[in-house]
Amino acid sequence: MPPPHYQRNSIVNLMSTILHSFGAKSTYPPLSNLLPELQQADNIILFIIDGLGVDSFQKLGKNSILQKHYQQTLTSVFPSATTAAITTFMTGLAPQGHGFISWDMYMAEFGSIVQILPFQTQDKKPLKKVKLSVPPSLFHALKTLKKADTHVVMKKSLLKSPYNTLFCKDAQQHPFNNMSGMIRALRQITHSRRTQKQYIYAYWGGFDDLSHAYGKNHPKSFHHLQQLDRAVQFLTQQLEGTNTLLLITADHGQITTTPKKTIILNNHPVLMEGLALPPGGEPRAVICYVHPHKAQKFTRYVEQQLKAYCTLYQSAELAKQGYFGLGKLHPQFKERIGDYILIPKENYVLRYFLRKEKALFMPGHHGGLSEEEMLVPLIKIDL
Repeated sequence: MPPPHYQRNSIVNLMSTILHSFGAKSTYPPLSNLLPELQQADNIILFIIDGLGVDSFQKLGKNSILQKHYQQTLTSVFPSATTAAITTFMTGLAPQGHGFISWDMYMAEFGSIVQILPFQTQDKKPLKKVKLSVPPSLFHALKTLKKADTHVVMKKSLLKSPYNTLFCKDAQQHPFNNMSGMIRALRQITHSRRTQKQYIYAYWGGFDDLSHAYGKNHPKSFHHLQQLDRAVQFLTQQLEGTNTLLLITADHGQITTTPKKTIILNNHPVLMEGLALPPGGEPRAVICYVHPHKAQKFTRYVEQQLKAYCTLYQSAELAKQGYFGLGKLHPQFKERIGDYILIPKENYVLRYFLRKEKALFMPGHHGGLSEEEMLVPLIKIDL
């Protein structure tokens, strides 16, 4: 269970490469083999396909345009989940630097566990607007350097969210409703008249949604991936001759679980009594905020009663070993990662439900350190 490859082959290094290509600085080493092509391109498109792990990508077959232009495998960040990884794409920092650790996360600014991407409490109530300590976005960095026009291409429903408003405010925004709309927006941007280079961030979440709901190997999920592959083929035809470098990658992959391997933490009262706050993190990396005087009882219970399902780690020890990144810490990082993290074994998941919440089974999950969750492809297409 090694940490992500922050020194050489992670999505953070990809973002460092993009920053370096515009003359900006980064804590993380760039992907040196990619840097010259980025510097020569007029348009750089970073297209994120949420949930596209290497194992899913490989099933497309040799005739897939994504397969034909495969460049290398990258690791995600830890936790290997949307909140942490997408914020890495937004800022160029690993989780310990940007501070957005997981879907469910304690934030002192709100005094509770919150879900920062949908900007709501655990019981789905909207959060009040408060001042947050947020690092500058990559869009802000490029705007400050005055070396690139920046664009965000994203579904309308996502683009207007508080999270994306926070990070994308320095970029020109191009909302769409479907894949055709996304392709149309990318074509318009790359064919437009301009006086300097363009950096374009595009995001598609459909494959991840289906993989959560049905599992990544379900025919519905695979059919959607095939449609995406054909859409990329059409996109390359539309952008041909524009001196565009199209980079396609993902925030994480997924594992598929079963009801028998879904452990409901609510059914373990001794564990729950040891917590000062509800469980946070992800079902594949559960963050535990433990009462100091109940820590011994909590750890003993986990190690004795849950050892078949998960391994208990001290959060501070994982941070020390470099699982959350390199370099400077976000001011609230230490309090957000809690005291302990439960990392499930095999394809087990650990779920927690609020008292009035219906305990629904979901086959697709991510956040852990398995290869299925951590390894994502980097696809490079010169146009």
